Amino acid sequence: VLVHLLDQGRADSSRLSHGSELPVSESARKVSATGLANGYGAMGKSAAICPTLVQKMHQYQIVGRAQPTKKQPEPKIYRMKLFAKNKVIARSKFWYFMKKLTKAKKTGGELLALNEIGEAHPLKPSNYGVWFRYQSRTDTHNMYKEFRDVTLTGAIGQLMQEMAGRHRALPESIQIIDTKELKADECKRAHVTPDLEAQLAVPPDQQNQADPAQAPQDLLLQAQVELGASSGVVTCDVLLRWGWGVAYLWGALTGIATSTGDRP
Repeated sequence: VLVHLLDQGRADSSRLSHGSELPVSESARKVSATGLANGYGAMGKSAAICPTLVQKMHQYQIVGRAQPTKKQPEPKIYRMKLFAKNKVIARSKFWYFMKKLTKAKKTGGELLALNEIGEAHPLKPSNYGVWFRYQSRTDTHNMYKEFRDVTLTGAIGQLMQEMAGRHRALPESIQIIDTKELKADECKRAHVTPDLEAQLAVPPDQQNQADPAQAPQDLLLQAQVELGASSGVVTCDVLLRWGWGVAYLWGALTGIATSTGDRP
């Protein structure tokens, strides 16, 4: 097997040297074409377009009830607002809570309506407070967090990512109790309040801008080593350009001993 792999590698390298393409499977071509069509691999596209990089959540309104029976011909109708990745998970959550409330399962209930709730102003940044409960490996905990986002579903996505990173909480163990759009004076968390100042402004970064006429390698070689002498301070900016031999020679001429321990 090793000899076969070596021969295959030599064959591939010879093909590349003669300008021929390597054999690519049809499935790999389809995946590559699909990714380029969606903009994931194209130049100039933002990485945030890829849906796998964002915890995308949706808000659904579900209306349902238990099936009518002779004993109860008009059962009570329940309406719930749930956050989930898709409609399948939203329906599953609805029947989870319905079983706790009315002992009605999916097989013994009716789903009257399922609608996705959109955002009225999806381009306006707002502050959101979220009250929720989650089940850890040891106990059940109630928590409150604040997020700043342009949509409520985006804030819930931040919540899921933060709980997964900080507390190892699974999305199915998190139950959203209440959400509220907060005013500036209602925010409490330190990571939200700095963005609420009226005179908030970010100064342009002009000190760290590199000279476009200067080559990148010259920026790395601008290491100035101060060599003290009796006449004053002598600077040597050719330490990395010409090597340590020039540094030793310069130190010998100025009467300074340069040791290897002084190397950066």
